Amino acid sequence: MASPSANMWVLLGLGLAGIILMTRKLKKKVVREDFGAFVERFQLIPPPQPPPPKAPHPLTGLFFAVSDM
Repeated sequence: MASPSANMWVLLGLGLAGIILMTRKLKKKVVREDFGAFVERFQLIPPPQPPPPKAPHPLTGLFFAVSDM
């Protein structure tokens, strides 16, 4: 039968190895926004604002409403 101090060292080593493996696994886990789809990612940005002396965009003063009749 092994001595109690040897059992303690074995448990300590197994615990340390478990912690190291879990930290490596958590570091590799990366959240991907595209969910693995084969699509190029692009970003839609609004058109640039016109300089102050020019007129505003044509749809600036319009309001839109939705009805579910």
